[in-house]
Amino acid sequence: MVLRDVTKQLAYSDTFTNGVQAIAPKLGFKPYIGGTTHAEIIETCKVLQASGQRIAIDYIGNAIIDAADVTAEKNNVRLLMQQLHAEGLSAVFTLQPEQFGLLLDVDECYNMLYELAEVARTYEHFITLQTAEYAHVQTIISMTQQLQESFDHISTVVQAHFYRAQEDVETFRDAALTLTKKVCNESEAVAFQDKMDIDLNMIELIEQRFQTGSYTVIATHDKNIIAFAKRRAAEYNLPQTSYEFQFHIGQDVALQESLVQEGYNVRTYFPAGAHWHTHFTTHVANRPQNMKYVSDKVFTKKTNTVLALLASVWLLRKLLKRKK
Repeated sequence: MVLRDVTKQLAYSDTFTNGVQAIAPKLGFKPYIGGTTHAEIIETCKVLQASGQRIAIDYIGNAIIDAADVTAEKNNVRLLMQQLHAEGLSAVFTLQPEQFGLLLDVDECYNMLYELAEVARTYEHFITLQTAEYAHVQTIISMTQQLQESFDHISTVVQAHFYRAQEDVETFRDAALTLTKKVCNESEAVAFQDKMDIDLNMIELIEQRFQTGSYTVIATHDKNIIAFAKRRAAEYNLPQTSYEFQFHIGQDVALQESLVQEGYNVRTYFPAGAHWHTHFTTHVANRPQNMKYVSDKVFTKKTNTVLALLASVWLLRKLLKRKK
């Protein structure tokens, strides 16, 4: 618990941010980064498309403090959509409403997302509105419904972690939808705490979606869940074009390649932009499995030394501020 909380605090630290941006690619993190510049992101997309995989981009370019940051973020995403289209690339943009001013002004956030939906339609991209903290789920679901009145390339994410998940799946029964286990930790008042309960609810959600036949994105690395989805899809006689499996970049690559060879739609999801590590760090912190996987692959003696130094500088600055 302490390690997870510290990891999340580091994700939003300016000192840690600047250090990570400079050294992360050199320390073994590159397989888990989509790119910090548009040129790097485009290159990642080309590589993924060449391997037969689809693309999902979680673009986090700015730390959002005021309206000017929100406008800059919108313009960055708009430009990236245009650049990808010029290269013959199509992607799902996973947009976090918090990055577009949700916590500043809900109405203005909606206007920003509406503008980007128009741009995405022009350049043949898809938008998924990410749900994270429970406090904002209903607002994001309502935004998604409102946007779907004007656009058919908008969807959202339902987390099996939440008690309300089956109700939310029913809300979008005739629209494309992404299912995932959980994005962030929440209290027992609103969410399952036991992994088995979350897994069982994920299975129920897949079953619920397959009964409708609507396009479903199954975002999980859980091999048992994937095997269940494959079996039930076959029993429902669902074409492989009616659903897809989504993986985080750099993880379970062999499984991804195997699914592609079997003819399944596979989409690789990656954080990108200057603040890619904000998503990546919290993604790792929220699930012990993620933390172990990355530590086994990345954290050598060299990386541990450098990251410990960065964390020490951050902690020292925090202590000095308290003394003032």
